[in-house]
Amino acid sequence: SVLSNAAANLELDVRMSGPFSRSDFVAGIGRQNAAIGAAFGLGLGEVSEVVPTPANVYVIEVLTRTDADSTAWLAQLTEQRQSAISIRQQARLGEWIEALRASADIRDRRDVVLAPVDEDAIPQMPMLF
Repeated sequence: SVLSNAAANLELDVRMSGPFSRSDFVAGIGRQNAAIGAAFGLGLGEVSEVVPTPANVYVIEVLTRTDADSTAWLAQLTEQRQSAISIRQQARLGEWIEALRASADIRDRRDVVLAPVDEDAIPQMPMLF
C-alpha cells in the first residue's frame, strides 16, 4: 500500500489493527480519540493527513470496512431502549432522594428513642373492681 511504502522510506512502523467500533479500545491507538474519529471519517482506501493525539501522531489508511448489521441492531433495539430508560429512572430517583435529603429537617433523637424504658416511670391505670 501507499502508506507502507511511505513508512518504509521514513523507517517508521506500520501497524495493522483488527476491526473496531467508535467506542472500542484499539491497541497502540487508545480509545475515543482523534485517530479513531479520523478512521471513521475516511472512505475505503483513503489515507488520512497526520492525526495528532495526546500520546502520538498517526497516519491512517482504511483497508477494509464492515458495515453495521441493521437487522442485529433492530433485534436488540427494545433491550437498548429499556436499558436507557432504566438508567434515566435511576438517575431521576437519585436526584429525588438528594432533593429530599437537602430539604429534610433531620434531628438525631436516637438517644431518646432507643433509651431503655423505665418501668416505674410509666403511670399505671388504677385497678377498678
